[in-house]
Amino acid sequence: MTAYRLMIQRVARVAQHFADFPDLPTVAQTTLLKNNADMIVSLRGAVFFEMKKQGLDQILSSLGIDDLQAAREMLFATLKCHNTLKHIDYKTFNTIQDKAEGVMEKRYDQLLEQIGATIAFNPNIVILFSYILLFSSTRQDFDSIDDFFGDRVLRIHDMLIGLMERYLYAIFSNDIAKGVFSAIMNCVEDLRELTLIKKKRQISANLATKPPEEAN
Repeated sequence: MTAYRLMIQRVARVAQHFADFPDLPTVAQTTLLKNNADMIVSLRGAVFFEMKKQGLDQILSSLGIDDLQAAREMLFATLKCHNTLKHIDYKTFNTIQDKAEGVMEKRYDQLLEQIGATIAFNPNIVILFSYILLFSSTRQDFDSIDDFFGDRVLRIHDMLIGLMERYLYAIFSNDIAKGVFSAIMNCVEDLRELTLIKKKRQISANLATKPPEEAN
């Protein structure tokens, strides 16, 4: 739970340092973070749990630059005793929610793997797509806000999509870029579905039985 809260705080800090975001009214900023922060966290989770990564890669890729040297020393000392660190699986990582075996959880694992395979191969795409998710919205999201700011959010969103599209066409042939772009944009709905599945889960029985101060 602490890690999740820190991730949400990190999303908010990154958003505040994106030039166009703090220029929006507070209610617009709050709406975007409320609707989209969990999708960005889920995206980072899909990248972290991407099936091709081994445990060492997963841990190092999730740390801040100030932590890397200390983490390397600790992990390489561990590897002297163990040849490798196995892939860290989401099922063993999530201790907050109960994950009953069933169609819904199989769908969650499928979506997580699908998003990771689509996005994780390029860090620049992960960053660009995170900002696209941040500004994802509909006109209904801004019914209570001046139309000017609703239109501005949509323009920023379209600009970011165009930026990613140009980037893809710069590094891939046209046919490949077109396919990758389509697959990435399909991940928006996949991430929305992931967040809905998470909301339907129950809190872990072990966590629910702890006193409030421990659960927090």
